[in-house]
Amino acid sequence: MPCLRDFQALSLKALLTVVFCNEKYIGDARLGKTYVPDCLTHKAVVNNGERPQVYVENSHPAIIDKGIWHRVQEELARRGSKRRIREKGVKTEQGKYSSKFALTELMFCSECGTPYRRCIWSKNGKKKAVWRCVSRLDHGTKYCKES
Repeated sequence: MPCLRDFQALSLKALLTVVFCNEKYIGDARLGKTYVPDCLTHKAVVNNGERPQVYVENSHPAIIDKGIWHRVQEELARRGSKRRIREKGVKTEQGKYSSKFALTELMFCSECGTPYRRCIWSKNGKKKAVWRCVSRLDHGTKYCKES
């Protein structure tokens, strides 16, 4: 577990990622995440099912409520499912989720129903953020004439 000085160097986003991706903060512990296959080298290896793991509930006092932690895990899984790795020429159904902008995936095109995506227009050296239909951005005006 990182010490206090490690946490002080982290941004808020990185700190929340550490807290919400580790079950120790809800009072549980997973034993056997790593193992040492060779006692001569003492090099730890991540356990991807080669050795048994044990999950201990309520092993120590919780810092975060379990309900909140599990809701965050569900939201991370939902957002992660939209972040499929793009193969060349293959588009995802919803596009990539971006947590940077509050309106992402909340606005939908009235003509084709796809979500809007934020993009930047440049004119005369000035930049302006606008929201456009994903179909229009990916395929042009032949698929959507609205945005």
